[in-house]
Formats: sequence, structure tokens, C-alpha cells
Amino acid sequence: MTSTGRGRRTTVACVTASVVLVVAVQACAPKSGADSTKAAGGMAASGTAAGIDSLRQTWQNDYNRRDAAALAAHYTEDAVSIAPNGTINTGRAAIQNNFPKDSTMWGTATIAPSKPAVISGNSAWEVGTAKIQTTTKGKPMTITENYLVLLQADGGQWKIRAAAGVVDSAANASMMRAAPKK
Repeated sequence: MTSTGRGRRTTVACVTASVVLVVAVQACAPKSGADSTKAAGGMAASGTAAGIDSLRQTWQNDYNRRDAAALAAHYTEDAVSIAPNGTINTGRAAIQNNFPKDSTMWGTATIAPSKPAVISGNSAWEVGTAKIQTTTKGKPMTITENYLVLLQADGGQWKIRAAAGVVDSAANASMMRAAPKK
């Protein structure tokens, strides 16, 4: 095949991915009127940046406690998650089962958005970076991952409708080069 054919396939793939993203965001579009700013228990509700901040912080806390069930509860029942290794999990139960069973395989997460979330009614999206502090073969290591999440208001709180993570190979390669040699 000519390079023009490969370029055309790449363009078609990019356009298809863009259409899928737009459709996913539209599927989360508001179905009702304005949201309140506080949900039960005083947590920030859907439609607010504070609600998204609250979800991110709670997710991070649940991860750092190594609580797969609590993490899965942050996802919609039909959520889709693409792990950094490419594994696709569909549904809350599959997402929960994808978290490590062995607690020694968990690290400590720090999550930060790259810029403020974009909110449109009962849907939103956010991009950012997660850093996982862990130990491999007795040596401390930081894994850097970039993420994209699509959020949906559900019962007065934000839930994760779709999430994708990609390991930041440049940051991780830099960290590996800096690691002491044996």
C-alpha cells in the first residue's frame, strides 16, 4: 500500500475517534433542568466544578486506601474504562475487577487536572495527569499517566462515564534514565 493510503487510513481513524468522542459527550447531555450546587451529605453536586473536584479527590483517596469497590462506585453502571495497558473494561463490575487484587501492587496516587474541566449541563470532560508512587524490585518509582475522563451527573453527583489512561512514556523514560544503575 502507498503512503497516501496509510495517511488516509490514519485520517479516517482520527475522524472516527473524534466522532465517537462527540457522540459520547452528547450521550451525557442534560436531560433535565438546572442542577443544585449541593447534594445530600453536603458534597458538591453535578453541574459544578466543585463537584468534579470532589469526585477527583474522593477517587484519589479511595485508590490510596486500595478500595476497589469504592473506586468502582464512582463509575456509571455502563461505564467504559481503557487502562494504560490497553485493556478495555465495560461496566462497573468489570472495572472493579480490573484493580489489582494484591494490595502490594497498588501505589499512592496523586491526580491533577491539566486545565479546568469543561462542563455542559449534566456532562463534562477533563484531562490531567496521575502520578503513582510505587516500589519495583525494592526501588521507589513514579509512574506518570495522562488521562481523559467523561463525566455524567447521576443522582446529584458526578460519575465517570468513560475513562482512558495512557502512560506518559517520555516522563517515565526520563525517570528510568535517572534511576541508579546496579
